[in-house]
Amino acid sequence: MATKIVTKNSSTASAAPTASDLVQGELAVNVTDKRLYTENASGAIVELGTNPSTIDINAGTIDGTVIGGATPAAISGTTGTFNSTVTAQKLVATNGILELDDNGSHNGVINVPASLFVNIDSDNSNTGEIFVIAKDRTSTSGGTELFKVQENGNVGIGTAAPASLLHVNDPVSGNFGGEIRVGGTGSSRVLRLFQDSVLEYGLYATGSSTVLKFGTAGSSGVGTERMRIDSSGNLLVGKTSEAFGTQGLVFRGNPSTGASLATFTRNGNNVVAFNRLNSDGSLLNFHKDGTTVGSIGSLSNHLHIGNGDTSLRFIDSLKAICPLVLSASSDAALDLGRTAERFKDLYLSGVMAAGNGSASAPSVRGTDTNTGLFFPSGGVTCFTQNGVERGRWAASGNLLVGGTADRGGRICVGGTSSTARILPQTDNVGYIGQSNFRWQALFAVNGTVQTSDEREKTEIKPTTLGLEFIKDLRPVSYKWIDGEQQDKGKDKREHQGLIAQQVAKAVEKHGIDKNAFGGLDIQKTDKYDDFHGMQYDQLIAPLIKAVQEQQDTIESLTARIAALEE
Repeated sequence: MATKIVTKNSSTASAAPTASDLVQGELAVNVTDKRLYTENASGAIVELGTNPSTIDINAGTIDGTVIGGATPAAISGTTGTFNSTVTAQKLVATNGILELDDNGSHNGVINVPASLFVNIDSDNSNTGEIFVIAKDRTSTSGGTELFKVQENGNVGIGTAAPASLLHVNDPVSGNFGGEIRVGGTGSSRVLRLFQDSVLEYGLYATGSSTVLKFGTAGSSGVGTERMRIDSSGNLLVGKTSEAFGTQGLVFRGNPSTGASLATFTRNGNNVVAFNRLNSDGSLLNFHKDGTTVGSIGSLSNHLHIGNGDTSLRFIDSLKAICPLVLSASSDAALDLGRTAERFKDLYLSGVMAAGNGSASAPSVRGTDTNTGLFFPSGGVTCFTQNGVERGRWAASGNLLVGGTADRGGRICVGGTSSTARILPQTDNVGYIGQSNFRWQALFAVNGTVQTSDEREKTEIKPTTLGLEFIKDLRPVSYKWIDGEQQDKGKDKREHQGLIAQQVAKAVEKHGIDKNAFGGLDIQKTDKYDDFHGMQYDQLIAPLIKAVQEQQDTIESLTARIAALEE
């Protein structure tokens, strides 16, 4: 009869012998797990066939699967544990799990001397397949998904449902964002992209730098800075400091007192350009507390500046600045200044053109709104006072005072007997005309009225000029060399009068200095050194004296005749 050799054994699943169960070289088998154990020289229990340095299976079968041949077959089964190196062209785990355990320390390593490819939906038999890296799970679910690649190419970090090519969530809060760091750790870290409850979304420079710089690649691979955000939150473009004299742009989020929100500096060229396409309208709008207070815009290719319907339009082709009212006609629609807010001086080298105005609203005036100049018709300029016309220059060039009827004279005074007057500013001062600028004639209804009040005279005495003086005068007839008769041309009439030089001789004959005689006016003119003029009224008293002397003679002769006749 054959001898049976039976080793120590157990049919309890997962049961294994202890050191006290075996001696060195003694065998024990778990018939349920199909695992063989022994005790080594150190007294430790080891499992035979599980810890060799290599396993190279080129033929035979495992669980009925042929090993080796032209087309190597896969090793299949419920589980497989390899504690050392496994050489195989393909490992297939159908609905299974590949566990990598570094000698029980639970670290797994995959080393690939060339490229590593992880393919999902490799048989192209399904859609919506995913590649997932997770933690705290031993199967296809549970734990926390850390990284996911979907079959449509979307990549998710911290999210189970990436909605874009790169979708990053904070794995703790689940909020969109998370943190992306580029550039190393500590002071060498140069860029952070992250979101949290305090900073929200942002792009931040960290480490020792307090400036976030943006640049482009330069020559030889050296980057060139183009823009930065400094430690105060200011955005600088084309410059590295806020210095106003340095070319570039500065935008300030919270400027200090006196600083601007934005500054633009450029050397030798346009600083800022605005270009509105196709239609007219605003180029810049200005607001105060949300209310529009002004704008700069274009109209028919011309710039205008203003607020609402109060604007100025700059027309280069006319070399003109014109008023502009966008909603209505611009002509005569805007004022320059107002009663309480006036310009100081207005300097013009050309024409000031005003509207016609009226007596109650003159075109040119001072602070008195109804006193000034107005222009009722072509060539006529009128003076108004308190809304009433007081005078005008007529289209003929004649000055009309106190009336509107042009009588043909250069000065025409209207009014009543009490108002139609021309008066000197100071009593008994002034002349009408002079020796070399004389009036040709004086027309009057009545003669001139001369002051003769005794209270206005001094050194009163009887005149010494009488009949003998009158007899020495030589009345003559004459014609003017340069004379003109009104509306008839040259004056050809014969005039009666005296010669002033002869009168002067007669005056001096009777003991009176000619320059002291009130009837003579002798002055130096452009034409003569001693131009002689006369006041004929000064001869009235001598004439009266002559008549009186003659009357005395007549009465004396009459008395003598009467006596002789008796």
